[in-house]
Amino acid sequence: MEDDMADDLWRLDAVALARLIQTGSISAREAVTSHLERLDVVNPQLNAVVPPFLHEQALSDADAADRARQAGEPLGLLHGLPITTKINTDQAGLPTDSGVPALKDLIASEDSAQVANLRRAGA
Repeated sequence: MEDDMADDLWRLDAVALARLIQTGSISAREAVTSHLERLDVVNPQLNAVVPPFLHEQALSDADAADRARQAGEPLGLLHGLPITTKINTDQAGLPTDSGVPALKDLIASEDSAQVANLRRAGA
């Protein structure tokens, strides 16, 4: 892939990005990397996405998505797409504190229905 396109993957809508990933034109890792790099640029001013320690998990998930595509496994509609959810949406093993310091130890035991649906669709 050309570097210019890789740099701009974060600009694509979900349908276009999913199509590129599903056809193998780009890897899920390339898509996630583009989004994480953009996040690193804008998030210090926005403080919209927390926690940053999830970068490695996102890359690991992208690698798993790429392996699944290469193995010919069935792909969900959102296969390999990088997504974010609000901090008030349960994701198993992560804080659901809604930004309230007193709730910082409130760790979700399971995914919310929304997150479970996104995961089943491959995101």
